Amino acid sequence: MSCEFKGFSAAIALIAVAAGCGGGGSAGPGAGGSGGGGSSSGGTPTALASGEPGAWAIAVDATHVYWTNQEARTVMKVPIGGGAPVVVAMGATAAQLPWDVAVDGGAVYWNYYASPGSVMTVMTAPQAGGAPSAVAAQQNGPRNLAVAGGNIYWINLWILGNNSGAVMTAPLGGGAPITLAPAQDDPNGVAVDDGSVYWTNLGGTIMKLPIGGGAPMTLASAQPGPQNIVVDATNVYWTNIGSVEDTGSVMTVAKSGGTPMALATTQRGPFGIAVDDANVYWTDVSRVMKVARGGGAPVVVASGQQRATDIAVDAANIYWTDTDAGQVMKLAK
Repeated sequence: MSCEFKGFSAAIALIAVAAGCGGGGSAGPGAGGSGGGGSSSGGTPTALASGEPGAWAIAVDATHVYWTNQEARTVMKVPIGGGAPVVVAMGATAAQLPWDVAVDGGAVYWNYYASPGSVMTVMTAPQAGGAPSAVAAQQNGPRNLAVAGGNIYWINLWILGNNSGAVMTAPLGGGAPITLAPAQDDPNGVAVDDGSVYWTNLGGTIMKLPIGGGAPMTLASAQPGPQNIVVDATNVYWTNIGSVEDTGSVMTVAKSGGTPMALATTQRGPFGIAVDDANVYWTDVSRVMKVARGGGAPVVVASGQQRATDIAVDAANIYWTDTDAGQVMKLAK
């Protein structure tokens, strides 16, 4: 893939690293069924939800899988064992596109990345159902988000190329948003642990900052189109979409800094990323991939996807969205 995936409207297309993303059609919740494609793990991917063109970001907890749908403007959930998808929330206007999603402590969190002049907000709703409410309103292009330690962290990015992006935080229980890192070079993905916030800048850097604030630290530079980011106990992992097709990579570096190491190269368009105790997983347009955290030969987990976008894992399964096929997929590890 030659562009950043998260874009189906003209406004969001401004965020693309290069031209070429697209989408179309209407969308609505659908029942689960058998999925397409194959798997090198010996299993067959299954669809937890179909009829979801525009399915985008994904998150999982002990009981449900959650995703955003940019075509239908919905935040959705379905039991991890299968069942009928349920609408958690829906954008009030065509301009309100739910972007990322996270779950923590009985609540679902997402953000509306809206058209210029619209209200851009970071939202929450009870996982069991209930009225959505705003965690932070009047934000300047809220995008990827993460939740940890009683706080939510997100990226503000609306206008590319003028160092106007910011890394933000706010208490989950309510309170004024705080700017942790202003004047960022097009911030994009974000992750958090007990002590630090980590993010990618589309300008080519991987950054780190104490959660309480302080001076940002550059963990890696000269990265070609860094996208999503995750962390484990010792390392940071991210996807580079690359400057042209088939130049993408999956990278890692120690949390304390050092020389970045490529875990996978010559990828078509790596985007979503997840990590567990053994492996790093990522989406690569028509494939879902994995590699050992310490390095080795990348393995195709699933092939034949139309556009695998975001990815999440739990102890037993891998989950991802296939945006163009309109499916939320599941595969046993």
